[in-house]
Amino acid sequence: MNSYIEVNDADYKYILAKGGRVEQFSGIFNNNDSLESALKPIINDLKQSKGILIKFILSNEYKKLDNIEKFMLKINEIAPIDTVIIFGVYYDDLKVETFKCDILISGLPEN
Repeated sequence: MNSYIEVNDADYKYILAKGGRVEQFSGIFNNNDSLESALKPIINDLKQSKGILIKFILSNEYKKLDNIEKFMLKINEIAPIDTVIIFGVYYDDLKVETFKCDILISGLPEN
């Protein structure tokens, strides 16, 4: 897997240091999926987050970042203004019209 913007162990430690409950979400999305439906399972966690780490994996054949930009704008709109957000972009063997997203959310209230 090739990287464009890498996340490393220090990034994970920084996000996890925000404390609280931690949730992880992974999904494979079509470039035409609506952001609302893609983020629906984690929207409440995003609204309460203190730290978010996102790892995007795009097709080796589709290197445009337009979907990443839309995704990040929506997350910035949902998350509290003081939430720390770190992201990375990688390329792998995925279908051209899809991308994968792994999200780690920290600082959530304990249930």
